Amino acid sequence: FYDALMKEVLRTAGITAFVSPPEGVEVCVREGEGKRIVFLINHTEEKKTIKIPHPATSLLDGHKVQGEIRLGAFDVAVLKS
Repeated sequence: FYDALMKEVLRTAGITAFVSPPEGVEVCVREGEGKRIVFLINHTEEKKTIKIPHPATSLLDGHKVQGEIRLGAFDVAVLKS
């Protein structure tokens, strides 16, 4: 219920999410001083693919990420965009 309610509130307000994660993936965005850090946490036992709208750099391994990122079971990614 709350997910549907919040989606409608955000849509009505014209606010769009940075990413739309699949079920079981948590997204947390922190912004400040011209920087954006995105935390992606897979809370499931399944591999998940998340579409990334803007090129980013993984802060965990330094790789460039563009288009999408794959998270393994219980995996985490930290991206700077």
